[in-house]
Amino acid sequence: MIECDCCREWFHGSCVDVKIYHSDDIDKYHCPKCAQTYGPSVLKIPTNNHRADRYELGAETRPSQVGSPAWVRALAARPLRPAPAALQRMRGHQFTEEFIKDNGFTRPVIFHTPEGLDIKVPNPATFTVRSVLRFCGAQLEVEVIDVRKQSTMRMPLGDFVDYFESPPEHRDEKVLNVLSLEFSETNMAPLVEPPSIARTLDWAERVWPTSDRPPKPCVQKYCLMSAAGSYTDFHIDFGGTSVWYHVLHGRKIFYLIPPTSTNLALYQQWTPTNQQNERFFGDAVEWYGTAEVCPGETLFIPAGWIHAVLTPCDSLVFGGNFLHSYAVEMQLQIYSIESGVESPLCCRSYELERRAETPTTLRYPLFETMHWYAAAHFLALLRRHNEESLDEEFTPSELGFSSGPGPGAPPPALLLRGARILAAALKEWHTLKATDAAKRDNVPKCLNSGQLVRELSKELRTLEKRTMSA
Repeated sequence: MIECDCCREWFHGSCVDVKIYHSDDIDKYHCPKCAQTYGPSVLKIPTNNHRADRYELGAETRPSQVGSPAWVRALAARPLRPAPAALQRMRGHQFTEEFIKDNGFTRPVIFHTPEGLDIKVPNPATFTVRSVLRFCGAQLEVEVIDVRKQSTMRMPLGDFVDYFESPPEHRDEKVLNVLSLEFSETNMAPLVEPPSIARTLDWAERVWPTSDRPPKPCVQKYCLMSAAGSYTDFHIDFGGTSVWYHVLHGRKIFYLIPPTSTNLALYQQWTPTNQQNERFFGDAVEWYGTAEVCPGETLFIPAGWIHAVLTPCDSLVFGGNFLHSYAVEMQLQIYSIESGVESPLCCRSYELERRAETPTTLRYPLFETMHWYAAAHFLALLRRHNEESLDEEFTPSELGFSSGPGPGAPPPALLLRGARILAAALKEWHTLKATDAAKRDNVPKCLNSGQLVRELSKELRTLEKRTMSA
């Protein structure tokens, strides 16, 4: 709400046509009635174009801050760095689970055309942000980032679309960015399907029960609507998820940093510092690469990669996140960073000096629950490999799991490593159940956590013995 500086009455912004993103620009507000006597509202006078607060006093002696117009222009002027170590170019039909089994998925991959990806997106010739409004509804509340302030607010989708459709010169240097519109439960959901490889690998599709309860996490379908000049600072996608992006309109520039032990340690040191909003993290690491993604192109970013995103022009993008069996170690490592918990399992290669305690709302939903289901999936797969009969309590068909390849075939090395790491993590979580109610609540009701940990460890030992004897 906003108070009139004349009559001291309070008004809903929507009732007097004051948008939430303009409220900070008003020095003295005059309601419609008082404006007839005292004139229009008085706006603040900007003092700078390089600080988060455009009205900051004494700003001329202070450095540029992340997201400010001056900072974004300086970043856009930097030459791109298309490093092969940071970006792999492939065709859709090449990026399969078999490829990942043999080669891993440790570098970002870009696809210049959708052919072979089996991805479904709307026709760019007819689909715009106004279409998003039509399918999702004008009153849907969305989280919007004020790029200059690097802060978030909530507003009706209709207000954002009105802003987005206004000419840039009428936006009064306001740069707004929508990144978290997950639309799986809206009328827009049937218009988009992730690339087939994402659907194939995604634990939400592969290991979550086919029953309706509990409902699986909805992080597979996001709509991103970014005004020109938007910038998202360096981050790691929640839960160490892998992520895909498809640009329908506009253009995105990604700044990509590999998740080495050194880089993750530097990231943890950088995140909580006061200088974070004045320093480009890419300058703190040995190297970073860039990926420019244009209309019709699709980018995949693997688990753990630290990345930032610049939007040079108004853009409409679809994307999604997924956990999978070929990145278990990195997923758990990032989760431990988010949780602010020291874990020898996940941080054995370096000691983090600080840990960012990420708010629960910014983490992968039901992360631990998903890993318990994944463990049951791994158990079924290992039992099949070990040619043992399945225990009824863990029958894959009852939980909606696939049982994997045939008996006797050695599991892929990446899967086996993931199973070992997962077993160690679950053993720790199971131990913590005795004193941690959240750990207890995260275990699915259909699973016996103690038995699952024991059986998974047993199957791993059996497989290792057979491998050694062979």
